[in-house]
Amino acid sequence: MVRAVARGALVSIVALAMWSCSPDDTPRDADTAPSAAAVTAADTAQAESLPLRDITLDTFAVRYRKGDVLRYRVTQSSEATQDSTIAQQRSSHVYTKTVREVHPDGTFTVAMRFDSIRVNFTARNRSTGAAMLSKSYSSSDSAQRASPEFIQYNALLGEDVDLVIDHRGGIVRVGNVSKIVNQLLKSLGQNPPPSASAQLTAQVQSAIYGAFHGQEIIPFPAGRLDSTGRWTNAMTTPIAELFTVATKATYQVTAVKKIRTHRIATIDAQVTGSMNVRPLPREAGIAVTIDKSAITGSSDALLDVDGGYTISKKNTISMNVTATVRGGPRSERQTVSMSQTMRYEIELLP
Repeated sequence: MVRAVARGALVSIVALAMWSCSPDDTPRDADTAPSAAAVTAADTAQAESLPLRDITLDTFAVRYRKGDVLRYRVTQSSEATQDSTIAQQRSSHVYTKTVREVHPDGTFTVAMRFDSIRVNFTARNRSTGAAMLSKSYSSSDSAQRASPEFIQYNALLGEDVDLVIDHRGGIVRVGNVSKIVNQLLKSLGQNPPPSASAQLTAQVQSAIYGAFHGQEIIPFPAGRLDSTGRWTNAMTTPIAELFTVATKATYQVTAVKKIRTHRIATIDAQVTGSMNVRPLPREAGIAVTIDKSAITGSSDALLDVDGGYTISKKNTISMNVTATVRGGPRSERQTVSMSQTMRYEIELLP
């Protein structure tokens, strides 16, 4: 029991600390809606870099306009090793963001909608290579769209959820997700306690909408950008009610290209971090200790400086965690280790 709790907790950490389309996953209304994507990653391939000394880049800010539409494809692959099991997952999401309002205080209301999802997951024995579990999902499969087995994906599709975003790209709040939560609760086939709805709402808001938006954006500096073109961003994020993840990222502008009227900045980043345990109530019945943890990663991204939105982003993140969990009816003690490497790519679609 204790080992199961530890395993589930570490899986949640890896999934949430990082937080995917194929030719048949075409975004809905792709041929009719207006788009802000005047420049995509493909446009930058042959563009000439401008000398950094001749360019003034003093501030970065989101500069959405009402009615802007941005469509992104996020492709993610990961491999996690825990005890005798190796788990591999590849996922692909396409989502659309539509700017509903530009507010006088510099914030923006943006509707976010998932248009397509595809996931492939396999788990195998580390020693023998024997398959232990294999699952796949595609939103283009009508049978899977109707199956309650995949409600965690189906509940998201086609739903507009409002995000309020500040001028640095951070989320001020995530709007109403009750329709999604109600579908998820209904799938349980029982009457969950009232607290379940609030907990699930917070998880959907942070682990889905907050996480996908967080992967997409480049956190801008709080003040003016100095002549080095370098800045840092530190943050601490609560994970799975048990842990906090503390990370520090250092960003560097390495090049700027001019494409038509757009200035496109190449921004590299290096990430380091660690994990800590949050205080648990006595009634939890378990005690958790992080014995060692390490998070490292790198990123390269393209930013439309004048629009303040991401054109593309490629990240590689590695995480290694060892935790000890004590508790249960027989005061069991279990040590669980997990390592994972995750790669994901974000692309603004034309």
